Amino acid sequence: MKKNTFYALVWIGLLFVILVSMYIFLQPSQYKRQVTTKSGEHVTVSSDPNIVATQLTDMGWSMVGSEKCGACRKQKDFFGPAFLKINYIDYEQNPELCEPLGNIAIPYWIQDKSQQGFSGCYSPLQLAKKVASMN
Repeated sequence: MKKNTFYALVWIGLLFVILVSMYIFLQPSQYKRQVTTKSGEHVTVSSDPNIVATQLTDMGWSMVGSEKCGACRKQKDFFGPAFLKINYIDYEQNPELCEPLGNIAIPYWIQDKSQQGFSGCYSPLQLAKKVASMN
């Protein structure tokens, strides 16, 4: 084997190892941020879709959406399989549940107890920050 070919293969191998390491260790699910709530409390939020979905459900948050809504589909895609953990209300299939909300933009996130809510499509980290800052 020629010396130049050998060095080229070594560099390619090192580059591969570096890229794989970066992929493993820099996954977005590892990101956490500090957020200050309305009451001044500091809380840590995660971008891991499974953690965020579980926390939203535990805190009584639900998403109101529609299968026909592109932004709602995008919101579901942000969570992937973890979206199954989120309380989801289909606006068109449950008009009696959505009627008290009036004319809202979807996706709409609503807290069951306080009936606080907001519209928009968010990444799991953005959504966790928004919900945490509302408490």
